[in-house]
Amino acid sequence: MTTIKPMEAKPRPEVGIEQPNASKRPQADQLESDTASPGVLRGAARLTVHTHQALRLVKGRAGTTKKPAIIGLLGFARLLRPIWEGVRAGDPYADCWILKVQEALDRAEHVLLDEYRELDRCVTQISTIHIEPAASVKPFSMRLQFTNPYAFRGARLLANYDALVRGIRTAAHMGLLTRVEAERALQRPGRCLRRAFTSPIGYHRLGITRTDVEMQTTKALRACELMGTVPEDILMRTRYGNYGFLPVKTRTPVAEQAENSSYKSSEDA
Repeated sequence: MTTIKPMEAKPRPEVGIEQPNASKRPQADQLESDTASPGVLRGAARLTVHTHQALRLVKGRAGTTKKPAIIGLLGFARLLRPIWEGVRAGDPYADCWILKVQEALDRAEHVLLDEYRELDRCVTQISTIHIEPAASVKPFSMRLQFTNPYAFRGARLLANYDALVRGIRTAAHMGLLTRVEAERALQRPGRCLRRAFTSPIGYHRLGITRTDVEMQTTKALRACELMGTVPEDILMRTRYGNYGFLPVKTRTPVAEQAENSSYKSSEDA
């Protein structure tokens, strides 16, 4: 008589104990994840304005026989592009021009702050009424695609100017400012902002370096003819823009790494 032997149960592997035939793939995946590097940083920013005065300074205006051209934020960004490329390439004239841009933006910011203080002084005269600044029912909004911090700073000042215009118009509507006072309060900051947007004019990208200036090459002589001489402190890199690149001797490993993997956006508007 044939007997059937019962199947013997195979011992189950204990949890936490690596078996002889266990795959090594998880360790390989872990190794790959440890050595992988992140991609390029990208971000997004938008500018929203409510007033016609601010919108004119976004787009600018083409010149005619009767009216001069107005360089707006977008034209400002286009003019800044070759200057910023020159700063990155070590062009001393680009360093000189970026300082001019920075000083013009500083002046515009100071004027805006002064007008804000005056507006706040007028509004605080009425302590029993809560005032909301006027806002557009259909504001203009656009995406900002700049490759340097100076263009973004110009956009921020333009947004502040838009808020100032809204506040002044509201104060005039409520009788806190006369029409003449309101127009006077709008003219000075608008004029300073327009002047700041023209500050990049005059720069010529010639591919010049500090060595060219020291050796007085043909390119250096041509640059001097077009743009004048570079101040000594800029040529020696003892003075440079707040958002520029640190001189080689004062760079730290952290600064070099930040420059090599700097924030990148899409091409300038």
